[in-house]
Amino acid sequence: MSDKDKASIPIIAMTANAFEEDKRDAIAAGMNGHIAKPIQVDKLLSILSEVIRRQSLYRLKNGTMGKTDDAFTDNVIY
Repeated sequence: MSDKDKASIPIIAMTANAFEEDKRDAIAAGMNGHIAKPIQVDKLLSILSEVIRRQSLYRLKNGTMGKTDDAFTDNVIY
C-alpha cells in the first residue's frame, strides 16, 4: 500500500469461523489477529492490548515513536 499511514493500521479478523484452519486462513490473508464471534470482551481486550504492545515495542526498538511504520509483521491469533 502506498499510503504508509493506512498501511500501518492493524486489521483484526472478527468472524464466526473459529476453527484453527479459519484462524490460519485469516492470518494468511494479511490479518494481524483473529477473534471469533460471539465476542468475549476479555479476548477482545487481550488482542487489542497485544497489537498496541507490539506497535509500541517496535517503535521504541527502532526509534520511530510517533512515526508511521510496519509494526505489525508478527501476527497474533486468539
